Amino acid sequence: MEKIGTLTLSENPQTDEDGALLTTAAFAYDKKAETTPDFVDYLAAVLQKPLLLVQSDLEYFLDQSRQLMNIGSKPLELDGIGFIHAENNGVYSFSTKAPDGFKETAFHKKYEDAHQSRSPMLSSVNYASKRQGSRNLGRWILALLLIAIIALGFYYVKSKPDFFSDNQQKKDSTKNEKLVEKKEMSLPPVNANKPKRGGYKFIIQTFDNLERSNKRVNQLKNYGNTVSTDSVLLNGKMTYRLYVTDENATPMDTLRIKDSLHSYFGHTITVE
Repeated sequence: MEKIGTLTLSENPQTDEDGALLTTAAFAYDKKAETTPDFVDYLAAVLQKPLLLVQSDLEYFLDQSRQLMNIGSKPLELDGIGFIHAENNGVYSFSTKAPDGFKETAFHKKYEDAHQSRSPMLSSVNYASKRQGSRNLGRWILALLLIAIIALGFYYVKSKPDFFSDNQQKKDSTKNEKLVEKKEMSLPPVNANKPKRGGYKFIIQTFDNLERSNKRVNQLKNYGNTVSTDSVLLNGKMTYRLYVTDENATPMDTLRIKDSLHSYFGHTITVE
């Protein structure tokens, strides 16, 4: 974990019924530590978010955790594993129980709620399992709804065989009347009621030369980053743009995402 240290679990860790570790994890303080790339890839796959955004969110979460530890306000809790906290000399230590003197307060709860919308990494270890659990619950609810719909349809077919035939005759009659009226009506403009597609495009860099644009894309790919490109005509000149998209982003998310991408790329970010 960046600027915190290295946490190591045994190859086959044993857990109790609640999922808590029975074997103690090993922690080594390292102020120069860098976050394991495989962990970032895992989070991106579980959260189904662009790698760059997940990487920025994780950096933000670890930075906030270090600030809270450094002022002695709150340790970094790894659910089911233990706590990382700062000693008086500034060194980070690990323990399986909360440090002496620490007590969860309304301030800590309010702080977590306020920052939850900014980063999905409030519990970077167990977030994936919570998300998977919510998915499984949603699938069960969907399955029950489908079964109820099928049962209801079977009931109508079985007990009211004339219902659909009578209904179809009424529909055919209404359809013929509408066809006559339709000839006297004018067609609406094309795409007049077409809904606007959700999501946002975050433009991270622009070039006036295709060769330079392709070179930058290849450079980012070598760093493990994937970006998209397009071209637009601005002031009579062709401009080539590099961007990332997030189809699930809301208007409230755009400012946070812009700040994260700006910190990562060092360029002004434009949102479309």
